[in-house]
Amino acid sequence: MAKREEITNIVISIVLIFIGIFLLIYSHIGNLKAITLLYLVFLIYGLMKIIEYSFSSDKKDKEDLFTGIISLFGVLSSLFFKDYNGQLLISITLVTWVGFMSIIKLIKVDYYHDRNNKMFYINMTSLILFLIIGVLTGINLFFDNTVQVLILGYFFIANGLLNLAEDAIRIIATSENFNIKRKD
Repeated sequence: MAKREEITNIVISIVLIFIGIFLLIYSHIGNLKAITLLYLVFLIYGLMKIIEYSFSSDKKDKEDLFTGIISLFGVLSSLFFKDYNGQLLISITLVTWVGFMSIIKLIKVDYYHDRNNKMFYINMTSLILFLIIGVLTGINLFFDNTVQVLILGYFFIANGLLNLAEDAIRIIATSENFNIKRKD
């Protein structure tokens, strides 16, 4: 993995964490509906993932491209479902997005498993945690707007931390200067 690609992965993960922190802060001062903020986050996240794919040196790994496309389709769904109940819509939108993202992550897990790559364990753990956090978040979005935005903020912070940990472990594990010495 190229140095520029590693930095891009880390920066995007950190931006996702900051988006979550922004949602936590915004929940007390803002007046936009939670579903509008979710679509805005999907738009930003989708564009960032497509940019991340464009910086990728391995064009065979389409995880970032598919993630960007799924996120942008989430934004396009807002055009069709704008007149529906906001609480139910936000929950269904998020759970559907988490489902599609889990499929994309599962493809990556299978890729690592087929090649006997140790990143299989990291990605599998990340997938399970992402799925649990995503489903629990989707189930708990039936509150008022402020609580919905808070829950989304925590979800995106957790998602950003999972991505950051995954990227950091991959960078450390593939680093040429990384040597693990046993203490005898």
